[in-house]
Amino acid sequence: FREACQLHGLLEDDQQWDATMSEAAAAQSPARLRNLLALILAVCGPSNPKQL
Repeated sequence: FREACQLHGLLEDDQQWDATMSEAAAAQSPARLRNLLALILAVCGPSNPKQL
């Protein structure tokens, strides 16, 4: 059941946050990356925050 839900995009994952952090890492300072991470953790509620 879980695999079927993942295939249809019904389960939340952190791909969007991983992509956001990767993109920001290429162009932002360490301080701005920390601020972005704090914002994602506080507001967006990623499913696996330790992995970010």
